[in-house]
Formats: sequence, C-alpha cells, structure tokens
Amino acid sequence: MPKKTPKKDPETYKKEEDAIKNAYQSYIQNKNQKITVLAREFDAPYRRLLARIHGQTSYQDRPPTNSLLTDAEERAVKAWIEQLDIIGTPPTNRMITGCADAILARANPHRTVGPNWVYGFLKRLPDGYERVEQTPIDPKRLNAQDLGVLQTWFDRLKIQLDTKKITYTNIWNFDETGFRVGQGKKETVVTRLANLVRELQVLLHENLFHLLTKNHLEEWYQHLEKEDYLVAFSKAGYSNSELIFEWIHHFAIETKKYAGSSWRLLFMDNFDAHITYELYEFCISKKILVYTFPPNTTHILQPLDGVPFQNYKHFHGVEVNNQARAGGVVFDKYDFLFNLPKVREQTFTKKIIRSGFRDRGIYPYNPDIVFEKIGAQQILDAISILQIWNGDEQEDIPSSPTTKSMSPPLDAYRIGRHVKRIEKDLDEIKEQIKDISPNLERRVRRIMKSSIINAHLQAQNKTHINQLLDLNRRKAKAKSRRQILNVGGVLSVRDANKRIDARRAEEIKKKWRIEERARKRRIRQAKETASRIAQNNDMCAIIDAQISGWNQPDENPFFYLDTNPSSA
Repeated sequence: MPKKTPKKDPETYKKEEDAIKNAYQSYIQNKNQKITVLAREFDAPYRRLLARIHGQTSYQDRPPTNSLLTDAEERAVKAWIEQLDIIGTPPTNRMITGCADAILARANPHRTVGPNWVYGFLKRLPDGYERVEQTPIDPKRLNAQDLGVLQTWFDRLKIQLDTKKITYTNIWNFDETGFRVGQGKKETVVTRLANLVRELQVLLHENLFHLLTKNHLEEWYQHLEKEDYLVAFSKAGYSNSELIFEWIHHFAIETKKYAGSSWRLLFMDNFDAHITYELYEFCISKKILVYTFPPNTTHILQPLDGVPFQNYKHFHGVEVNNQARAGGVVFDKYDFLFNLPKVREQTFTKKIIRSGFRDRGIYPYNPDIVFEKIGAQQILDAISILQIWNGDEQEDIPSSPTTKSMSPPLDAYRIGRHVKRIEKDLDEIKEQIKDISPNLERRVRRIMKSSIINAHLQAQNKTHINQLLDLNRRKAKAKSRRQILNVGGVLSVRDANKRIDARRAEEIKKKWRIEERARKRRIRQAKETASRIAQNNDMCAIIDAQISGWNQPDENPFFYLDTNPSSA
C-alpha cells in the first residue's frame, strides 16, 4: 500500500505557490526557457510548475469537489441574504437552508443539503456578515419606527428648544415603571459547594404585589425617611388623571426655583390620562411645555425607558438579594418602601440621567443616534437614486424580432446547462481569444456567472412572492362567525370537525328538501291545470288566469307535461 504524502503546512504551501507564480510569469514572457532551469532559479517544485504551464490550476484556486452548491449558486444565496437584509428581514439558519434546498431542487428535486451545511456556509461568508440574536417586536412599535415620523418629531423638538430658549437644565422626563416586589436578580458567586448554593438562593416572596387600598396606611410612613416624597394610592393600582394632575402641581412648585421665569420642557407619553385639557391649560400657565412622544415610540425615544429604569430595577434586585443574605426571607411592600430612598439615590445620578437623554438623541441634540439603532442609514443607502434620462445620452438600438428559437432560457437550471456548453466552447478556443482580446474570456465568464446568480435570485423571489400571495389569500378570505352549538368545556379538533361536517350535511339536506317540495308543487299545479284544460274547452282563459294569478316570480309559470291530460 503506497504511503500517503504528508500534508504541508499553509506557510510552506504559500511560499511554493508564490515561487511557482513567479516562474510561470517568467515563462509567459519567454516560452523558450527550460522548465528545469526555471524551477531551480525560482526554487519551485518542478512537477507542479510543469503542470501549471500545461494549464492545471492550484488547489486553492480549484472549486471544492465535495461542495453541493456551485460558486454561482452560493453567490445567489449571498445575494438573497443581502436582499432580505436591506428590506429589514434578515434570514435565519433555517431560511438559508431552505433557500439552498430550493436551488438544488431546480436541478434535482431529491437533492437537499445536510443539517450542518449552513454552519460551513456561514464560515465561508466574507467579513461583514455576523449572526445576531433577534428579539420579537410588537407590530405597532415596528410600524411606528417610520423615518419620516421620527425626523418630524426631532425637527419640531429643535424648533421648540430654539424658539422658547429652553436650556438643558430645564428639560425633564416623566414616566412610570412597575416593580415585582421581592423579585431578586441573578448573581454570579464563587463557591466550592455549587449544588448547595443553588438550593439556598431560592427566596420566598409574593409572586406579584400591588398596593391596592382605599386609604393611606400608617405603616407606610414609618419606613419613609424623606419628607418631600409624595405618596398616593388608587383602587386599580395604576395612575389616573387625578393623580397625574396632583403630581404636575408638585412638579411645577419644585422646578420653579431652578427655572425661574424660563420655559420648562417636560417629556411625557401620549396616554389619555396624562394629557388632559386641565393639565395642558395648567402647564401653559406655568410656562411648562409638554412634549409627547409619537405612539409606540417610547422604547426608542423616552430617556427613562433606557439606562435609568434598567438601573432602577437592577438596584432594587440588589437590595432584595442583600436582605435575603442577611436573613430576611420575605421582602414585602414595607421593605420596598424602606429601601426605596437608597435605590433612588443609587439610580438617579447625574451620569445615569445624562446617559438616558444622550442615548435618545435629545441632549446633546443628535437624532442620528436613534436612526442608527433602527438601521435608518443602511436603508437609505440601499435605496437607489432615481435617474431621469432625456434620451440624448443613449444610442438608438434597433429592436430585433424575438423568436422561440432565439429567446433565452428562463429558469436557472436551463441557464446553467447553457453556461456549461459555453464554457466548453471557450476552453476549445481559449488561445484564439487571448490573441484577440486577453480580457474577453474573463468578461464572458463574469457575465455567465452573473446570469446564473440573477436566475437563482429571481426564482427565490418568485417563491417568496407566491408565499406572500398565499398568505394574503388566506387572510382575505371571509371569516365565518358560525358557532358550534350545544358544546361546553373542552372540545377537540376531531369532534369539532365532525360537528361542522354534520352541520353542512344537514344544510345540504335541508336545501334539497326545499327544492324537492318546490318541484312537487310545480308538478301538482301542472297536473291540476292540465286536468282543467281537459274538462274545459276554453284553454286560453284557463292559462291566462293561471299566469295572472302567479305570485312567485322566481319560478317558471310554464310547464312541460310528460303525462296525458285526458287520463288524469
């Protein structure tokens, strides 16, 4: 059994390839040189240099033999990924695998890629591609991230800041957040008893606690040391218009000493309970400009929704963990009120507050920070600029008649077959082409590869469009409001379909019975009319009487009798 040649390290192989490349270039300039002399002069392997001169390519330039997709087909997958990325729907690994399977199925419907193919494909992607974890977003929030709406909001904000000369010390933000009282946070600890520590970290606390009450409790104020705090309650546990109006009075008094006679800017969401006519009238009288956010955009525009509230909940969780380690197993609402001043002092520092406004592009004024988060610049760069031509710059190209024999192939599989034939022809006339134009072969191959990529991309887009059309047909289909009667509790799909089928069968039977009764009525009336005609000589008078007394316009008053009237 012959011994296998040991595999060379990449550095050695690269040095040999550089030497072969230099020797090959020298041979192209003077083909009368001896190959053995060139190999010794450039320190290149003789057999590989000889093979290269005879047209054999290097291993690194050859396409992989075990690849399911050709280079053009993989380029089509990359172009499809870029297209989806531009429109804001980057594909998942499963979608990339489905795209590769669809490309293979156009040539052979039984070929598919393996479950691990996508991971090797991702490694072959050039720099610039990266895998990120995508979290779901509310459709209303997604629709609210309209560049025009956000740009208009920032433009109007800039106008208000300039016209009313509002300084950064007079910019405020009002927002609300909730706490799970007693809910701690995950922490990393150093221990040698990992299993025991995991068991000890399970704390007892109430699942969800709301301060729902009808009166103020004395116990609350035993734990609040700050005398300037305002405490309120509501039956539902949420703020309402009355509480907000009380708070705005407190806000006007407390900020008056900082603002003096200057305008104050207050950011608020556009919740109905926050924006009332009374509140708006009061704020204008106190020189407070209430500036609301567009609907469903507080997650990207409201300063408190960012770093401040994240730290707020973080430090609350830290206090819960500290109390648990100190022996306090239950963290109730009284502990929450006791630790609230410390949590607020740790949270609302100058650094955190400024970072909240900076991350929203409000101060310093920089809307590009928000636009970068939603990928606005990438979307704008991807949109091609419309160019209008007057026709003078383009030459008149005569149109040629198109016949079936000259029309190009439409699908990627047929285009691939034509490309292989052209490549075979190019290999046969390679030397003649080089004498005519050295770059002609390279240009032709580039055009062929681009045609295959575009064909695969067009086929994938067609599949995507068909999926969207099927979805729209299903969504546009009229929804039935019928109820499954005489059913209570849990109902399986099998039983529901049986009842639906039984209802449809009963409706068909009912319709058939109605039509059968109408048919029998028509036959009976026809026989009665025929009997009268047989007994009376004035046939026209009887028929006119029947027609004039006809009250059913949907039925035909004329009949075709298959019986003998005289025998009736």
